[in-house]
Amino acid sequence: MLEELWASGYEPAHDRFLSTYASNSIATVTLAPGVEATMALCRDLIGLTLAEVRQEQNNISGALDIVESLEPSVLAAVSLADLYGALGRWNEVIELTNGVEATDDFASYLLSQRGVAFRESGHYTAAREAFKAALARRSQPLELKHNILAERASTYILEGRRAMARKDYERILAEDPHYPGLASALAGLTV
Repeated sequence: MLEELWASGYEPAHDRFLSTYASNSIATVTLAPGVEATMALCRDLIGLTLAEVRQEQNNISGALDIVESLEPSVLAAVSLADLYGALGRWNEVIELTNGVEATDDFASYLLSQRGVAFRESGHYTAAREAFKAALARRSQPLELKHNILAERASTYILEGRRAMARKDYERILAEDPHYPGLASALAGLTV
C-alpha cells in the first residue's frame, strides 16, 4: 500500500476525507535505533515509512532513492545518514553532518553517525570527538545513548584502547544488561 501511495504521488494534505475527519492525525516512524519521529500525516511520513520498510527488506538503494527525493529536513538527514552508512558512503555522512550540534535526539544520532564515518575512514580522534558531542546531552533515550557508547567502544578497540572500550561497555551494562551483543563484546575484551 505504501508503494502505491508513494508511486501515485499521493499527498495527504490534499485528501478531502483526511482533512475533514482526520486533520489532527499523527503517526510515529522509527528512523534509527532510539530515534523516532512523530508527525502529522504527510507525504514525507509516507516516504520515510516506505524507506524504512525497504531498508528492512535490504533494499538500501531503493530506500535511498525515496529519502533523497524528500524535502531537506532533519528527519530526512537522519534517514540519509543511516542509509549512507549502510552503503559505506562515509564521506557523504561526514558532509551531511557538518555543523551539527547536539540539540536534540536527531542531532545526537547524526553526530554518532559522524563518529562512525570518521572511524571507518581511519580518523579515530575525530570519531571520538563526534561521539563526545553526541553524548553531551544528558537527556536522551537510553537506546540512543547505549548505541553511541557501543560505537565509541568499537573505536577504542580499533585504537587498541581496550580499557576505555570496557568502560563504555560497562556503562551500558549498568543500565541495560540485556543490550544486544554486550555480553560477547565484554567477553571479547577479557581474552
